[in-house]
Amino acid sequence: MEDNREKGMTLVEVLASLVLLSIIIISFLAIFPTVAKQNKASDEVMDATYIAQTTMEEIIQIKTNSKTFEAADDVLVNGKYIRGADSDTYASKENNNQLYKVLIYFSKPNSDRSLPSNTSRVIVKVFKPNDEINSKPRAQMETILWWEEGQ
Repeated sequence: MEDNREKGMTLVEVLASLVLLSIIIISFLAIFPTVAKQNKASDEVMDATYIAQTTMEEIIQIKTNSKTFEAADDVLVNGKYIRGADSDTYASKENNNQLYKVLIYFSKPNSDRSLPSNTSRVIVKVFKPNDEINSKPRAQMETILWWEEGQ
C-alpha cells in the first residue's frame, strides 16, 4: 500500500502561525505612536535650545560691542526685544510666524548681591507662544557678564 500523506502544513498550523505573527506585528505597531511623540518632543527641545543659545550669543556680542550696561540695554530695546514690566526683563516682539517666544532676564551690574561687583546675570528662557511665563520653559540658559570697572 502506498502512503498518500503529503508533506506540508495543515490548516491549523497555518492559522496558528498567522495568529502568532499578528500578535507580534500589533505589539510593534503600538510602539510607533510613542516613538513619534518622543521624537516630536525631542525636536521641540532641540529647537528651543538652539534659540536660547543663539539669543545668548547675541547678548554676549551686544555686551562685547557695548561699553556700558545702558548701551547694551538700548541695543536690546531698539532691536527685536521689548522691555517687560520689570526693568530687568525683556521679551521677544510678537509676530504671527513665531514658533517660540524668548524671555530675557538681564540684571543691572551690582544689583545681584550674590554676584561679584560689576557683573550682570543673564537668563534666557524659551517658551512656546501659548505657554505661560511662569510655566516651565522649553529651554533655559544662564551666564554672567563682567563689565569694566566704573561701568
